Amino acid sequence: MKPNYILKMSLVAVYCAATSFVWGEPVDKNTAQVIASKYLANPELRATTPPTRATGASKQPAYYLFTNANEKRFVIISGESQLNELVGYGTMSAANAKNSIPEEFKAMLQRYESVVSAVRAKKAQIPTVKLPQKREVLPLLTCHWEQNYPFNLYTPAPDGVNTPTGCVATATAQLM
Repeated sequence: MKPNYILKMSLVAVYCAATSFVWGEPVDKNTAQVIASKYLANPELRATTPPTRATGASKQPAYYLFTNANEKRFVIISGESQLNELVGYGTMSAANAKNSIPEEFKAMLQRYESVVSAVRAKKAQIPTVKLPQKREVLPLLTCHWEQNYPFNLYTPAPDGVNTPTGCVATATAQLM
């Protein structure tokens, strides 16, 4: 009975751990600023976000737009913890400084808002990304040749010091 009890308890623990990752929550301004500081030196939350928000003022935003005027860069942080923390980043041109936002950029932000809304309403599932397994790649050759002494004994010595052997010559010699 004891092994069966341990098995049941471990299954309950695994289930609880797995379901805790499923429940996401909105990201607040402070958390978003901490995330933005990974990508920008002094992130400042942009006071005037692009006029694409489909959500009301009482709801959590779908994203946060941080800028750094000194570096002329921006970063967009997700407002939902279930999604990737970084939505986008880039450099600001003179057009960005004048608050003229391209229509394509607005469309991308509107589309992202609809994705966040669907995730929050549980209408969309977040795909799990399978990372490829890292395989150890061993060297093709076991020999260790260099371009200096003693491998450069027969190279020209203009100032009394032999010049290094060439890269191609060293590689060819190793293969032979």
